[in-house]
Amino acid sequence: MPIKDFFKPRNMQTMSSIIKNNLAIIIPVFKTYFLETLLDSLVKQTDKRFNIYIADDASPQDVFSIIKKFENILSIVYHRFETNLGSINLVGHWHRSVDLTIGEEWLWLFGDDDIIGADCVKDFYINVNNKNHVYRFSTRCINEKGKKIKRRQFVKPLQNRSDYLRDRLLEKHRISLGECIFSRKSFIKYGGFLEMPLAYSSDVVAWYNFSGTEGIKGINSSQVYLRTSRFNISSRKDNLEQKRFAMDNVFYKWVEKTEPYIYTGTMSDRKFINDLRAMIFKENYFFKALMFVFNFKVNIIFFTRYRGFKLLIYNSLKNIIRKY
Repeated sequence: MPIKDFFKPRNMQTMSSIIKNNLAIIIPVFKTYFLETLLDSLVKQTDKRFNIYIADDASPQDVFSIIKKFENILSIVYHRFETNLGSINLVGHWHRSVDLTIGEEWLWLFGDDDIIGADCVKDFYINVNNKNHVYRFSTRCINEKGKKIKRRQFVKPLQNRSDYLRDRLLEKHRISLGECIFSRKSFIKYGGFLEMPLAYSSDVVAWYNFSGTEGIKGINSSQVYLRTSRFNISSRKDNLEQKRFAMDNVFYKWVEKTEPYIYTGTMSDRKFINDLRAMIFKENYFFKALMFVFNFKVNIIFFTRYRGFKLLIYNSLKNIIRKY
Protein backbone atom coordinates (compact mmCIF):
# COMPACT_ATOMS: atom_id res chain seq x y z
CA MET A 1 0.00 0.00 0.00
CA PRO A 2 1.72 3.23 -1.13
CA ILE A 3 2.30 6.00 1.40
CA LYS A 4 1.77 9.36 -0.22
CA ASP A 5 3.45 11.60 2.26
CA PHE A 6 6.29 10.61 4.55
CA PHE A 7 7.66 13.19 6.95
CA LYS A 8 11.30 12.45 7.69
CA PRO A 9 11.48 12.98 11.43
CA ARG A 10 14.42 14.39 13.29
CA ASN A 11 17.30 11.89 13.57
CA MET A 12 15.60 9.52 11.11
CA GLN A 13 16.56 9.65 7.47
CA THR A 14 15.08 6.53 5.90
CA MET A 15 11.80 4.67 5.93
CA SER A 16 13.47 1.56 7.35
CA SER A 17 14.88 3.41 10.35
CA ILE A 18 11.44 4.23 11.72
CA ILE A 19 11.15 0.60 12.88
CA LYS A 20 13.60 1.41 15.69
CA ASN A 21 10.59 2.48 17.73
CA ASN A 22 8.57 -0.48 18.95
CA LEU A 23 5.22 1.28 19.45
CA ALA A 24 2.94 2.43 16.63
CA ILE A 25 0.29 5.03 17.47
CA ILE A 26 -2.32 4.78 14.73
CA ILE A 27 -4.80 7.61 14.29
CA PRO A 28 -7.68 7.06 11.85
CA VAL A 29 -8.82 10.58 10.95
CA PHE A 30 -11.99 11.97 9.41
CA LYS A 31 -12.79 15.02 11.50
CA THR A 32 -10.06 17.47 12.49
CA TYR A 33 -11.70 19.46 15.28
CA PHE A 34 -9.39 18.06 17.96
CA LEU A 35 -6.55 16.55 15.94
CA GLU A 36 -4.02 19.29 16.69
CA THR A 37 -4.73 18.95 20.42
CA LEU A 38 -4.07 15.22 20.19
CA LEU A 39 -0.77 15.77 18.36
CA ASP A 40 0.20 18.36 20.98
CA SER A 41 -0.28 15.68 23.63
CA LEU A 42 2.13 13.46 21.71
CA VAL A 43 4.72 16.24 21.58
CA LYS A 44 4.49 16.40 25.37
CA GLN A 45 5.24 12.69 25.87
CA THR A 46 8.08 12.15 28.29
CA ASP A 47 9.12 9.09 26.27
CA LYS A 48 9.28 9.59 22.49
CA ARG A 49 9.82 5.95 21.49
CA PHE A 50 6.84 5.74 19.16
CA ASN A 51 5.91 6.24 15.52
CA ILE A 52 2.68 7.93 14.44
CA TYR A 53 0.57 6.75 11.52
CA ILE A 54 -2.21 9.08 10.41
CA ALA A 55 -4.83 7.46 8.17
CA ASP A 56 -6.90 10.14 6.45
CA ASP A 57 -10.28 8.59 5.58
CA ALA A 58 -10.87 10.88 2.56
CA SER A 59 -11.73 13.70 4.97
CA PRO A 60 -13.32 16.83 3.47
CA GLN A 61 -11.26 18.81 5.99
CA ASP A 62 -7.60 19.74 5.58
CA VAL A 63 -5.81 17.08 7.60
CA PHE A 64 -2.47 17.63 5.88
CA SER A 65 -2.07 21.27 6.94
CA ILE A 66 -2.51 20.29 10.60
CA ILE A 67 0.00 17.47 10.70
CA LYS A 68 2.53 19.44 8.64
CA LYS A 69 3.02 21.63 11.71
CA PHE A 70 4.53 18.61 13.46
CA GLU A 71 6.73 17.20 10.66
CA ASN A 72 10.02 18.19 12.32
CA ILE A 73 8.87 17.34 15.84
CA LEU A 74 7.24 13.92 15.64
CA SER A 75 7.88 10.73 13.70
CA ILE A 76 4.84 10.78 11.39
CA VAL A 77 3.71 8.69 8.45
CA TYR A 78 0.67 10.18 6.70
CA HIS A 79 -1.55 8.55 4.11
CA ARG A 80 -4.71 9.88 2.54
CA PHE A 81 -7.15 7.28 1.26
CA GLU A 82 -9.07 8.39 -1.80
CA THR A 83 -12.32 6.69 -0.77
CA ASN A 84 -14.16 7.10 2.50
CA LEU A 85 -14.59 3.72 4.17
CA GLY A 86 -15.32 4.62 7.79
CA SER A 87 -18.89 5.75 7.09
CA ILE A 88 -19.87 2.30 5.85
CA ASN A 89 -17.30 0.03 7.52
CA LEU A 90 -15.42 1.67 10.36
CA VAL A 91 -13.62 -1.54 11.34
CA GLY A 92 -12.47 -1.84 7.74
CA HIS A 93 -10.88 1.59 8.00
CA TRP A 94 -9.21 0.60 11.28
CA HIS A 95 -7.71 -2.43 9.58
CA ARG A 96 -6.35 -0.52 6.60
CA SER A 97 -4.96 2.03 9.05
CA VAL A 98 -3.08 -0.71 10.89
CA ASP A 99 -1.80 -1.91 7.50
CA LEU A 100 0.17 1.34 7.21
CA THR A 101 2.46 0.27 10.04
CA ILE A 102 5.75 -1.40 9.23
CA GLY A 103 6.39 -3.98 11.92
CA GLU A 104 6.23 -2.39 15.37
CA GLU A 105 5.51 -5.00 18.02
CA TRP A 106 2.92 -2.88 19.83
CA LEU A 107 -0.10 -1.09 18.35
CA TRP A 108 -2.18 1.73 19.79
CA LEU A 109 -5.29 2.61 17.76
CA PHE A 110 -6.34 6.02 19.00
CA GLY A 111 -9.38 8.23 18.33
CA ASP A 112 -8.77 11.58 16.63
CA ASP A 113 -10.49 13.53 19.42
CA ASP A 114 -9.00 11.99 22.59
CA ILE A 115 -5.78 12.96 24.37
CA ILE A 116 -2.83 10.89 25.58
CA GLY A 117 -1.51 11.78 29.03
CA ALA A 118 2.12 12.94 29.07
CA ASP A 119 3.50 9.83 30.82
CA CYS A 120 1.47 7.17 29.02
CA VAL A 121 4.20 5.98 26.66
CA LYS A 122 6.78 6.01 29.44
CA ASP A 123 4.51 4.02 31.77
CA PHE A 124 3.71 1.53 29.03
CA TYR A 125 7.39 0.73 28.53
CA ILE A 126 7.82 0.41 32.29
CA ASN A 127 4.97 -2.11 32.52
CA VAL A 128 5.36 -4.07 29.29
CA ASN A 129 6.45 -7.68 29.69
CA ASN A 130 6.73 -10.89 27.70
CA LYS A 131 3.42 -12.27 28.96
CA ASN A 132 0.52 -9.83 28.51
CA HIS A 133 -0.81 -8.76 25.13
CA VAL A 134 -3.19 -5.96 26.21
CA TYR A 135 -2.34 -2.97 28.43
CA ARG A 136 -5.18 -0.79 29.64
CA PHE A 137 -4.84 2.77 30.95
CA SER A 138 -6.98 4.54 33.50
CA THR A 139 -9.22 7.16 31.90
CA ARG A 140 -10.81 10.53 32.56
CA CYS A 141 -13.53 12.16 30.46
CA ILE A 142 -13.20 15.67 29.06
CA ASN A 143 -15.70 17.85 27.22
CA GLU A 144 -15.32 19.69 23.93
CA LYS A 145 -13.37 22.48 25.63
CA GLY A 146 -10.97 20.03 27.27
CA LYS A 147 -12.44 20.48 30.74
CA LYS A 148 -12.30 17.39 32.94
CA ILE A 149 -15.71 15.88 33.63
CA LYS A 150 -16.76 12.78 35.55
CA ARG A 151 -14.45 10.98 37.90
CA ARG A 152 -11.26 9.28 36.88
CA GLN A 153 -11.73 5.59 36.20
CA PHE A 154 -9.01 3.41 37.63
CA VAL A 155 -8.37 -0.06 36.24
CA LYS A 156 -7.46 -3.33 37.90
CA PRO A 157 -3.72 -4.15 37.91
CA LEU A 158 -4.53 -7.45 36.20
CA GLN A 159 -7.98 -8.53 35.11
CA ASN A 160 -9.16 -11.85 33.78
CA ARG A 161 -10.83 -11.35 30.41
CA SER A 162 -14.07 -13.03 31.54
CA ASP A 163 -14.34 -10.64 34.48
CA TYR A 164 -13.65 -7.75 32.13
CA LEU A 165 -16.50 -8.86 29.86
CA ARG A 166 -18.89 -9.32 32.78
CA ASP A 167 -18.06 -5.85 34.11
CA ARG A 168 -18.74 -4.40 30.69
CA LEU A 169 -22.15 -6.08 30.43
CA LEU A 170 -23.01 -4.81 33.90
CA GLU A 171 -21.80 -1.33 32.86
CA LYS A 172 -19.41 -1.18 35.79
CA HIS A 173 -16.88 0.70 33.69
CA ARG A 174 -16.69 2.75 30.53
CA ILE A 175 -14.80 1.44 27.54
CA SER A 176 -13.01 3.10 24.66
CA LEU A 177 -10.83 2.26 21.69
CA GLY A 178 -7.89 4.39 22.83
CA GLU A 179 -7.51 3.07 26.36
CA CYS A 180 -5.61 -0.07 25.33
CA ILE A 181 -2.29 -0.89 23.69
CA PHE A 182 -2.17 -4.36 22.14
CA SER A 183 0.40 -6.62 20.54
CA ARG A 184 0.67 -7.09 16.80
CA LYS A 185 0.96 -10.82 17.46
CA SER A 186 -2.48 -10.98 19.11
CA PHE A 187 -4.01 -8.70 16.47
CA ILE A 188 -2.88 -11.08 13.71
CA LYS A 189 -3.82 -14.21 15.67
CA TYR A 190 -7.47 -13.15 16.08
CA GLY A 191 -7.89 -11.51 12.70
CA GLY A 192 -8.19 -7.98 14.03
CA PHE A 193 -11.45 -6.40 15.16
CA LEU A 194 -14.92 -7.92 14.85
CA GLU A 195 -16.96 -6.07 12.24
CA MET A 196 -20.04 -4.45 13.76
CA PRO A 197 -22.27 -1.53 12.70
CA LEU A 198 -20.47 1.69 13.69
CA ALA A 199 -17.78 -0.60 15.19
CA TYR A 200 -19.95 -0.49 18.30
CA SER A 201 -18.40 -2.77 20.97
CA SER A 202 -15.80 -4.02 18.48
CA ASP A 203 -13.18 -2.80 20.95
CA VAL A 204 -14.74 -4.81 23.79
CA VAL A 205 -14.50 -7.99 21.74
CA ALA A 206 -10.93 -7.12 20.75
CA TRP A 207 -9.67 -6.61 24.30
CA TYR A 208 -11.28 -9.90 25.29
CA ASN A 209 -9.74 -11.80 22.37
CA PHE A 210 -6.35 -10.12 22.25
CA SER A 211 -5.69 -10.48 25.98
CA GLY A 212 -6.10 -14.27 25.88
CA THR A 213 -5.71 -16.32 29.02
CA GLU A 214 -3.04 -13.94 30.33
CA GLY A 215 -5.60 -11.21 31.05
CA ILE A 216 -5.51 -7.43 30.72
CA LYS A 217 -2.71 -5.58 32.53
CA GLY A 218 -3.79 -2.23 33.97
CA ILE A 219 -1.77 0.98 34.18
CA ASN A 220 -2.98 3.57 36.71
CA SER A 221 0.15 5.72 36.91
CA SER A 222 -1.01 7.72 33.88
CA GLN A 223 -4.28 8.25 32.09
CA VAL A 224 -5.97 8.69 28.74
CA TYR A 225 -8.46 11.54 28.32
CA LEU A 226 -11.64 10.55 26.47
CA ARG A 227 -13.54 13.38 24.85
CA THR A 228 -17.31 13.55 25.09
CA SER A 229 -18.69 15.72 22.30
CA ARG A 230 -21.50 15.96 19.78
CA PHE A 231 -19.13 14.46 17.19
CA ASN A 232 -18.64 11.12 19.03
CA ILE A 233 -20.43 8.09 17.64
CA SER A 234 -21.05 6.86 21.18
CA SER A 235 -22.45 10.22 22.34
CA ARG A 236 -24.77 10.96 19.43
CA LYS A 237 -28.50 10.24 19.66
CA ASP A 238 -29.23 10.03 15.92
CA ASN A 239 -27.68 6.58 15.56
CA LEU A 240 -29.41 4.75 18.41
CA GLU A 241 -31.12 2.25 16.13
CA GLN A 242 -27.81 1.27 14.52
CA LYS A 243 -26.13 0.86 17.90
CA ARG A 244 -29.04 -1.17 19.23
CA PHE A 245 -28.91 -3.41 16.16
CA ALA A 246 -25.17 -3.91 16.66
CA MET A 247 -25.66 -4.92 20.28
CA ASP A 248 -28.66 -7.21 19.76
CA ASN A 249 -27.65 -8.90 16.54
CA VAL A 250 -23.88 -9.10 16.74
CA PHE A 251 -22.38 -8.37 20.16
CA TYR A 252 -24.83 -10.26 22.39
CA LYS A 253 -24.77 -13.25 20.06
CA TRP A 254 -20.99 -13.23 20.27
CA VAL A 255 -21.17 -13.12 24.09
CA GLU A 256 -23.68 -15.99 24.15
CA LYS A 257 -21.41 -18.13 22.00
CA THR A 258 -18.14 -17.16 23.71
CA GLU A 259 -19.17 -16.91 27.37
CA PRO A 260 -22.58 -18.63 27.75
CA TYR A 261 -22.42 -18.60 31.55
CA ILE A 262 -21.85 -14.84 31.67
CA TYR A 263 -24.53 -14.31 29.04
CA THR A 264 -27.13 -16.25 31.04
CA GLY A 265 -26.24 -14.49 34.28
CA THR A 266 -26.47 -10.94 32.99
CA MET A 267 -28.74 -10.71 29.97
CA SER A 268 -32.18 -10.53 31.58
CA ASP A 269 -31.30 -7.32 33.40
CA ARG A 270 -29.19 -6.15 30.47
CA LYS A 271 -32.17 -6.36 28.10
CA PHE A 272 -34.30 -4.50 30.60
CA ILE A 273 -31.81 -1.65 30.74
CA ASN A 274 -31.62 -1.44 26.95
CA ASP A 275 -35.42 -1.35 26.60
CA LEU A 276 -35.64 1.39 29.18
CA ARG A 277 -32.86 3.43 27.59
CA ALA A 278 -34.54 3.19 24.18
CA MET A 279 -37.86 4.27 25.68
CA ILE A 280 -36.39 7.38 27.29
CA PHE A 281 -34.37 8.43 24.25
CA LYS A 282 -36.97 7.61 21.62
CA GLU A 283 -40.11 8.83 23.35
CA ASN A 284 -38.45 11.46 25.52
CA TYR A 285 -40.98 10.61 28.20
CA PHE A 286 -39.19 10.03 31.44
CA PHE A 287 -42.24 9.56 33.68
CA LYS A 288 -43.64 6.81 31.48
CA ALA A 289 -40.30 5.08 31.58
CA LEU A 290 -40.19 5.45 35.36
CA MET A 291 -43.56 3.70 35.65
CA PHE A 292 -42.15 0.94 33.47
CA VAL A 293 -39.38 0.51 36.04
CA PHE A 294 -41.79 0.30 38.96
CA ASN A 295 -44.04 -2.18 37.17
CA PHE A 296 -41.21 -4.42 36.03
CA LYS A 297 -38.44 -4.32 38.64
CA VAL A 298 -38.73 -1.62 41.30
CA ASN A 299 -35.65 -2.68 43.27
CA ILE A 300 -33.33 -1.96 40.34
CA ILE A 301 -33.59 1.76 41.16
CA PHE A 302 -32.06 1.22 44.57
CA PHE A 303 -29.90 -1.86 44.15
CA THR A 304 -28.87 -1.80 40.52
CA ARG A 305 -25.40 -3.00 39.62
CA TYR A 306 -25.53 -0.90 36.47
CA ARG A 307 -23.53 2.29 36.49
CA GLY A 308 -25.07 3.16 33.12
CA PHE A 309 -28.59 2.94 34.52
CA LYS A 310 -27.76 5.28 37.38
CA LEU A 311 -26.34 7.78 34.91
CA LEU A 312 -29.42 7.40 32.72
CA ILE A 313 -31.78 8.23 35.60
CA TYR A 314 -29.58 11.12 36.74
CA ASN A 315 -29.33 12.73 33.29
CA SER A 316 -33.02 12.31 32.59
CA LEU A 317 -33.98 13.97 35.88
CA LYS A 318 -31.53 16.78 35.16
CA ASN A 319 -33.11 17.43 31.77
CA ILE A 320 -36.60 17.52 33.30
CA ILE A 321 -35.51 20.03 35.94
CA ARG A 322 -34.01 22.25 33.25
CA LYS A 323 -37.36 22.35 31.43
CA TYR A 324 -39.08 23.70 34.48
